[in-house]
This record gives sequence, structure tokens and C-alpha cells, in this order.
Amino acid sequence: MPGPVELPDTSTSTGGSDGYQGQVPRARPRPRKNSTKSVKDTKMMMPRISRVLRPQNHPLKGMRARVQGKSLYVDDEEFVEAVQVMNGWGKQDPETIQAMEHRAVEFHEQEKFDEAEEIELQVIYLKRETYGPEHPMTLIAMRNLAATYFMQGKYREAEEMGANVVKLGRLALGNTDPDMILALINLAATYCARKNYDAAEKIGYEVVNLGRDFLGGNHPDTILAMTNLSLVLFQQKKYNEAGVIGVEAVYRGRSVLGEDHPQTIKAMGNLAATYYEQKRYEDSEGLGLETIQLGRSVLGKEHPYTLLSMLSLTKTYVAQGRFDEARQIQAKVVRLRQELLGDDHPDTIVAIQALVETNAKQKQQMARKPKRFSFKWRPQFQLHRRQQTVT
Repeated sequence: MPGPVELPDTSTSTGGSDGYQGQVPRARPRPRKNSTKSVKDTKMMMPRISRVLRPQNHPLKGMRARVQGKSLYVDDEEFVEAVQVMNGWGKQDPETIQAMEHRAVEFHEQEKFDEAEEIELQVIYLKRETYGPEHPMTLIAMRNLAATYFMQGKYREAEEMGANVVKLGRLALGNTDPDMILALINLAATYCARKNYDAAEKIGYEVVNLGRDFLGGNHPDTILAMTNLSLVLFQQKKYNEAGVIGVEAVYRGRSVLGEDHPQTIKAMGNLAATYYEQKRYEDSEGLGLETIQLGRSVLGKEHPYTLLSMLSLTKTYVAQGRFDEARQIQAKVVRLRQELLGDDHPDTIVAIQALVETNAKQKQQMARKPKRFSFKWRPQFQLHRRQQTVT
């Protein structure tokens, strides 16, 4: 197993052949007067799934419609009917399996994870019967099911399936296969979700090394591995290491994927949180505001990650003593989460607790301030005393 990746030094230019200079372009802080207006997706780490290309002579050809720029099936009944037609060729026909797998990916993209799980279980069974349990096609189907489990919050099932994929994949594909690298990325994300940070860090360093060596530093999967590793290190309070790898993830994300790519936005949010823990409040504010602005324009104003970024920015404001700005943003997050998730949702409760803590910290700070005593001039009155005469 490769050793720990050598993290670049952000204080000096590395001058790498792929253009990475070891520094992330500094964000320009927005004016404060617009800060409240510029401003788990609670899941910071998102597993990747593999799409399956459909053959040109596939029976589902022509059954797709363009809806708001996304490729969706016209009708679920049409899909079922087409699969039944293909089943006449035999359930183990490769094109039948491929059509089912493609449909599962569609469900996953539409966040219909229960429907995706049902189809993926069938696909795994058919692929095991057709190709064998260790065939790369079977392993891809298993990896996709593990990603679906992750999105459903079934982290134990995702870990079991993902670990099995990695175990079989190391033997069948080797560590350097792109599908194997992606399986490692997903497994590390699952370990992090289960708070098994030591295992997540170990795999995270391994997969970053593999990505750099065999995919290249600018490959999207390598950048994803860097982003995830920075979060794992952050969770372990290894802020210096998290900051170094996070800077590289943001730099490469901006250069390769673009500033408005969701993965780049999340890498920026992670780095802003790291800056806060390092007490680099100005850097945290500038990058945090930029993350929120991009999140609103790309993901949407009500997207979970946009709201999470807003809540993260308020921690910086509180540290700077800007309680009114922090409280205004927190109140907005509370209102939106109540409308979208309900009063009893854990994310709503977290936002309410943040607002309560801000009020408490402001009261504590006011209580610590010394009281100013004003000395006003007061006229002095001399009482007239009657003189006594001595006789």
C-alpha cells in the first residue's frame, strides 16, 4: 500500500508540471453591508455512480424526452413494457441488463433511491448469473448499489457492500484501475459518514496517491478524493493538513471543473470552514461569501448545502463580534429549514441551537464589558447656620 501522500507546501510555489502552484487564488471579500444578502446537502461527501451507455439498437431508443435540460423517461409504463419485450430475448441478455442498469441510474439522478435500489438488486443478481461474481460489470453494479445505500442513509449496508467491492476489485482489477479507484473513494466517504475517521483517512491518502499517479492530479476523481480527504482531516481536527489538501482541491477544482461546479463549491465551503478553525477569519469570510453566492446561483437558494454554508459563515461573524449579522442569517436559515424540513428535523434543530448560542454569546460579551461611570458636576449648597451669640 502506498505511504501517505506528500502534501504540498502552500507557503512556496511548487511549480508543478500540471500548473498547480500550491496556492489558491484569494477571494475578494464582499462589502459587509451586503453580507446578509449575499449569503447534510448535509452530506458533504457524495458517492459517485457509473452510467451505462445504451446500445444504438436498444428497444428503449427514442423513448426519452428532454425536460428542463435533463434526460428523463417519458413514462414508467413504457419502460416496463420495453423491459418485458426484451425479457423475451432472455433475462440474462446483456442489453436487457444494461437497460435496467441505466434506468436505475436515472432513478438515482432523480433522487428516487428506493426505486433505484429495487432495480439495482435485480441487476446484481442477473450480472452474477451472467458474468460471475468477480466480473468488472458485476462490481460496477455493486458499487452503484453501495452509493444508493449511502444516499438512503443506510451507511452500514453501504460499508458492507463497498468493502466487498474493494476486496473483490483488488483481486480482479488491481489498485490502479479507474473503477477500483472510484470504489475506494466511495468507501472512504462511507467510513467518514460512519465516523470511522481513521479508516477513512487511511484509504483517503491511498486513493489520492493512486489518483495522482495513475489518473493525474487534474482528473475529476482525483480532485474528489482530495476534497473528501480534506473533510476527513477536518473532522479529526487536523486543520493544518486539511487546509493544505483543501487549498489544492479548490485550486484544481476551479481550474479543471470550473468555479460553478458543485464539487468545487463544496471544496470551497470545506476550506472556508478550515480557515475558521485556524482563526483566519478574513479568509474564512471571503471564501464563505463566495461559496454562498455560487451555491445560490448553481444549487439554488434553498439547497441544503447553500443553507449549510450560510450557517457556517455565521460562526465567523460571531467570532468577529458581528452578532446582529450572524443572528439575521441564522434566523433566515431556521425559517427556511422549518418550511422545507419541519420543526423536528435534526438540521432545523441545529440551526435553532446556533441562533440560541449566538444570543447567549452576545449577552456574555455585554456582561464582560466594564461599566462606565459618568461623573456629573453637581452644585454644592451651603446651609446657612444661625450664629449663636455668647452672652
